[in-house]
Amino acid sequence: MMRNPWDIVRLTLLPGIGSIRGRRLAEAFDSFDDFTAAAPETVPHMDGIPRSLASNILSSCRRRDFRSSLEAMIERNMSVSERIGAKLITWYDKEYPEALRTIFDPPLFLFRLGSNGMPSQKALAVVGTRRPTEYGKRTAEYLSRALAEREILTVSGLASGIDTVVHRATLDAGGKTVAILGSGIAHVYPWSNRLLADRIASTGWIFSEFLPETGPDAQNFPRRNRIISGMALGTIVIETGVKGGAVITAHTALDQNREVFAVPGPIFSSTSDGCHMLIRRGIAHLCTGLEDILEQIPLLSQDAPDHHVRPARQLRLEDQRLLNALGTDPLHIDELSASIGIPIPELLVHLLRLEFEGLVNQLPGKHFVRNS
Repeated sequence: MMRNPWDIVRLTLLPGIGSIRGRRLAEAFDSFDDFTAAAPETVPHMDGIPRSLASNILSSCRRRDFRSSLEAMIERNMSVSERIGAKLITWYDKEYPEALRTIFDPPLFLFRLGSNGMPSQKALAVVGTRRPTEYGKRTAEYLSRALAEREILTVSGLASGIDTVVHRATLDAGGKTVAILGSGIAHVYPWSNRLLADRIASTGWIFSEFLPETGPDAQNFPRRNRIISGMALGTIVIETGVKGGAVITAHTALDQNREVFAVPGPIFSSTSDGCHMLIRRGIAHLCTGLEDILEQIPLLSQDAPDHHVRPARQLRLEDQRLLNALGTDPLHIDELSASIGIPIPELLVHLLRLEFEGLVNQLPGKHFVRNS
């Protein structure tokens, strides 16, 4: 078996060799040089590669220009990796994330920034649109805080929008979060999230299956999504269009036999169309709060810290005004809006958050009451 991790990277840079074939070849040869010196007819026997492909690959490897270009690429990325302090982890390392080993097409290697060791398997992916509404942002903040309080890792893609809210809210709540990049680990994308990436790496992890010098490329992000869902026990989708990247992640999670959850939104909001579609088609469970998730994934409740006794949360001023206006008699949203002077669209955001936290109940006909 190949012991040099960069030899394993070399394998995956060859045409026609992906992570599955690469793993078989890494186990069949002691080094990359041993592989390139092999007779073409022996490779198909070991890996199931068509003889013509094996012959073309080995012929290319023996060309001086090809080998020179390959080695130059390896040297550049080794230098970049060393400069930024990234660690190269292969499928054969103990630090390889265990959850990824069970998916169909796990990456053969990952570059990692951040803490040593493996992320906890008690993790949930939280994804959504790059252009969230205020409702989506508040929902992502609420769920991320709730997960952090139960010491459940959040996994997301460090993209603008919901991903950014998830990572930041998790850290603000004292939790740990994992970012999966669609670019090389030396190219944080978007650039505006570079400081957030530093915060994530200080307590959690950043991973990429792409060479460190790889820039952001549209074709990389769908591949990245399988790692986001594969790293977690389930995926929560918060606001997405029907063709959004978060929908792709949801389908990937389903293919990986992971649980999928979707947060419903206003029926007039196109940013919730994807979530409604996932729920309607039975792809995702309805998610209105943390209990919906724990009910479907009991493992997340095991060894959870006791949250029955904890300091009372400081309510925002507008939330306290809203609660003061509500009583045990149902109050219509129009009356509530008029009494406290908050427009209905903004009021719905506050009411949803308070409902998530068990402080408010919604009754039929857009009537609300305060929980006693």
